[in-house]
Amino acid sequence: MKTWIICILSFLAGGTVAALFGLKMLTASWQAEVLIQNDIYARHLKYIANDDIDTLITESCMALASGLQNYAELETVFWASDTPYYSQGMVEEINQRANDVLKRNKLCNK
Repeated sequence: MKTWIICILSFLAGGTVAALFGLKMLTASWQAEVLIQNDIYARHLKYIANDDIDTLITESCMALASGLQNYAELETVFWASDTPYYSQGMVEEINQRANDVLKRNKLCNK
């Protein structure tokens, strides 16, 4: 009986440690994402404050193009395994609009 209690407590302790470790990793990931977003906002505010709108638009175009390229590479791998927030048709429409913005904007085509 004592052995069973020790086994159950060990199992629960191991599960608790695993859950806490998972939460720590998730929290660290969220914190990193927030720091990245804060850095992006700070750079954009700096460009606006310095009236450097061309650099802001150029950097935004580069980020948009990079995001579209990364998505295109991952789309075939993860689409079936991950439930998207939007339907595949909606994602294709958003991507088409983003590509149109990149093609039409003179600063994006430097």
